[in-house]
Amino acid sequence: MNKKKFSKLELLLFIIVVIIFLFSLYQVVKITLEYKAGRDEYAALESFVQIEEEPELPVVNESIEETKETIVDKVQTTESQKEEIVMRYHDGFVNMAVDFASLEAINSDFEAWLYVPGAAISYPMVLGSDNDYYLTHTFKHESNKAGALFLDQVTANPFEDYNTIVHGHNMKDGSMFGRLKTFYNDTTAYANNPYFYVYTAEKTYKYLIFSYYVTKDTSNTYIIPNTEDTLKEYKAQLLANASFKDVQGIPESAPIVTLSTCYGADYTEHRLVVHGILIATQ
Repeated sequence: MNKKKFSKLELLLFIIVVIIFLFSLYQVVKITLEYKAGRDEYAALESFVQIEEEPELPVVNESIEETKETIVDKVQTTESQKEEIVMRYHDGFVNMAVDFASLEAINSDFEAWLYVPGAAISYPMVLGSDNDYYLTHTFKHESNKAGALFLDQVTANPFEDYNTIVHGHNMKDGSMFGRLKTFYNDTTAYANNPYFYVYTAEKTYKYLIFSYYVTKDTSNTYIIPNTEDTLKEYKAQLLANASFKDVQGIPESAPIVTLSTCYGADYTEHRLVVHGILIATQ
């Protein structure tokens, strides 16, 4: 029987293929473990919060109009692409007990807890000294690509400024702001619960989501209005960009919170933003 002999070139190519395979396997395992570590950390932090009371959303008999044209992956939308939405409004609060002392003991940068029921987002938020550290570090200061939800470094008075910008990663496993795109991809999810809540040691803020869309990281979305006039101009801009048309219940002048995450391929300049306007505090 003739035995085939590998040439030096064939042997070298075989070794290279094996090395590439092993390295790829290592990367997959590493990323999987990193994702799990991030999920486990934030799941543990949820032990410091507990929903005590959640109002029932009213039933709306009107059917929600189907989207006439898909707007996903488009940065700009036109009037014909915007959708009329029947909203489910309610007057109550989601009352949540938050152990602020324990969370502050873990991380002194802790500012507030964010709860977005319609997208199943519930995380602590921090305010660091820059916009870089929490891109790669979790709430517990662990090195992890999940990072943390953090307020923009320009924030002077969190949730009292005319615009408070919150950044978070669009994680592929749906963690952090990975589910924020739920509103953009499924308008019924937004219509069913168009609110989110911010809990601080002093008060609870309730926001009505009144605009969401995809923009660029250099757009005017990321400005902080400093007067009521510039706030009105800013709000008009957000409504003009919105992927739907519904202005019911939007206050004339109230602070805004902007939730921002990447949209699309890695290292993209595109951002998905969800804007909520303050409608009540307690």
